[in-house]
Amino acid sequence: MKKLGKKGADVWGETCPQYLVLDQSIMDQPDFEGAKYVWSPPLREKQHQESLWNALRTGSLQTLGSDQCSFDFNGQKDLGKDDFTKIPNGGPTIEDRMSILYSEGVCKGRITLNQFVELTSTRAAKLFGLHPKKRNDCSRCRC
Repeated sequence: MKKLGKKGADVWGETCPQYLVLDQSIMDQPDFEGAKYVWSPPLREKQHQESLWNALRTGSLQTLGSDQCSFDFNGQKDLGKDDFTKIPNGGPTIEDRMSILYSEGVCKGRITLNQFVELTSTRAAKLFGLHPKKRNDCSRCRC
């Protein structure tokens, strides 16, 4: 993506919170518990997490998505007990997306507060043509 972007291609990428804090070892659980962590793409080795943080920090990845696709463990995820290919992919990450990025990114010095705002709001608004529609004037904000 970085090479294509330098050549003028309109490309962008994202990661999701689970890939920043979880690794494939969490799937190694007794019974069928590991099925809770079946996502696409699958979780990788822990060593890859710092590369994702670096890509967020340097702008190689532009946004943080959610991959929101929550399933009940009983009655949905367990549909794949006898056939792995029938496990629904995805997890409930949208509600924790911001807090994970803030606590693991800003609070631990991996990204700045300004980068947090860019990753969670500004860049997505720009990518979808929503920014700037109005003047960004916070003189009337009650912060």
